[in-house]
Amino acid sequence: MVEVLSRGNESYDRETKMREYERAGVRELWQLDPEEKTAEILNLGPDGRYLPAAQLAGKAAIVSKTLAGLSLTLDEVFAD
Repeated sequence: MVEVLSRGNESYDRETKMREYERAGVRELWQLDPEEKTAEILNLGPDGRYLPAAQLAGKAAIVSKTLAGLSLTLDEVFAD
């Protein structure tokens, strides 16, 4: 799941929606901040709660643990 954070709704996106995705069993969540051009990657742990996997900025790449072979740089994600 990819969640693009919205200004003014950021806490709702980061907390409320994240808990909904946990309950639904979504195995991987990317929280993208288009203003800061950063990403936080969370993976569903054995207890059904998200565990932080990575916090990315700059030229970093998001590498999916769920979708084999999927890798995107933040430059690609936030390209105009």
